[in-house]
Amino acid sequence: MIGSAWGRSLTCGGRMARLRASYDSVLCADSLEIRNNRLAVGCYELEKQDGSSGTAGIGSERRKGCVWILDKQDLKPLSVWKHESPGVLDLRWSGESGDVLILACADGSVRVLGHSESTLEEKHTLHLENSLTLSVDLNEEAADVVLSFSTGSVRALDLNTLEPKWQAENAHSYEAWVVTLDPRHTSVAFSGGDDGSLNLWDLRCSADLGPVAANAGA
Repeated sequence: MIGSAWGRSLTCGGRMARLRASYDSVLCADSLEIRNNRLAVGCYELEKQDGSSGTAGIGSERRKGCVWILDKQDLKPLSVWKHESPGVLDLRWSGESGDVLILACADGSVRVLGHSESTLEEKHTLHLENSLTLSVDLNEEAADVVLSFSTGSVRALDLNTLEPKWQAENAHSYEAWVVTLDPRHTSVAFSGGDDGSLNLWDLRCSADLGPVAANAGA
């Protein structure tokens, strides 16, 4: 609950850290993103067939999730999105005023939410794969959004239309856990996966040519 942990302290390296506020997100919080004075929290939980919950596994169990928007100063809730929503594994703020959220969801989709002062409303949904969308990143200047999937694939879409721009179906042999865009070089992306490989991609080139560079010891 908000404020329930005020005053709790932790000593680390000789310095005292004080927990200023806490909030019960109900489901497991797995992604955070700050824009202005708002903290977006993506949540994910696996509802198993026996009724228990957890976060592990990529089977046929139902995955549920939600998004909280909290005031970053005191963690007071401003709005929530949880209308039978799938698990939210990653998210990014977008828009000039930070009024849009791009979600990577556990049903293989990318979803766009619009945020007003007290509400979150789903604007667009695009189902891309029969897998988990594991991570998302974007570059607003280049109007690119990149996503990685549990199949090992990596995709780039147009940020404004969600039209496909680039795809590497076999970017990784196993789950592609993360993908990010270089903020200075808008055509460059990096991806990392469960195969222990860190790959550098040039989005101007066909993915059939493979990564520009790879480190298999990552």
